Amino acid sequence: MDIKREVNKGIDNVKDSVDQVKQGTQADLERADREANSDDMTATEKLGSKLREGEHRLGAEWDKTKKDFRNNT
Repeated sequence: MDIKREVNKGIDNVKDSVDQVKQGTQADLERADREANSDDMTATEKLGSKLREGEHRLGAEWDKTKKDFRNNT
């Protein structure tokens, strides 16, 4: 394989790993905030929080999938 391609693959993998951790952390923080403040939240606020958590989890999975796909090609 071409060295430049391998270097670029490594750089992209690092970027996706950082993004994956960031998205996962944001999802965890959203859940923790919802659990800590659930008594003070309306049903609409709870739903919004769950949707934001799901969005972050999906983003983390997407970054993982990109990295896995890149490593298998």
